[in-house]
Amino acid sequence: MIINIINFLQKVSRDSIFCEKFLNLLGLIIAVSAFIFTTGSESFAAVEQKQILLKKNQWTALSSLANGKKICYAINYSYETIGNAAFDKTDKTKKSYIDIDYLGKNTFKLSIHFQKTLGTNSRVFLNIDDEQFELETYKNFGFFKNNEYDARILSLIKNGQKIIARATYSDNSYSVETFDITRFNDISTKLLSSCK
Repeated sequence: MIINIINFLQKVSRDSIFCEKFLNLLGLIIAVSAFIFTTGSESFAAVEQKQILLKKNQWTALSSLANGKKICYAINYSYETIGNAAFDKTDKTKKSYIDIDYLGKNTFKLSIHFQKTLGTNSRVFLNIDDEQFELETYKNFGFFKNNEYDARILSLIKNGQKIIARATYSDNSYSVETFDITRFNDISTKLLSSCK
């Protein structure tokens, strides 16, 4: 049914910026809901309200209510973008960002959202200090299918300085995003204490 809604919205307003942003958000909700469904938790839909819990360096911890259930997550915006991908690198409202969702039971899910849609041949690599990982892609974001990778990444983020994420798009263009990840320990502690 959700796929039918997406197809309908694409046909109705292909040129609408609102529709594109709505579809990106809906895609994220579908991906997270599918993940939550596979882990046995209840899925959530529309966000009812948002509250900033804590800001540290480039991180912002937030909570929202969705269907009466509190959800917590952290956002970190890229501070540097290089590459030849065609998008407005000066538009601060369209920066790439890391999203870390707290799913309960000390489980986190990481995704990196890019300014440009990732096609079928797109690839996303994430470097934390000396380690490199390849992410799965969907719409405009990269993520790990395996929770073990998320756990490994989170342990590296807690002790790391920066993440460099490279996206290679279907048209062979690329972008390299740099994120300052210091002070994540404070953010993860706040997420754990705020959403039990």
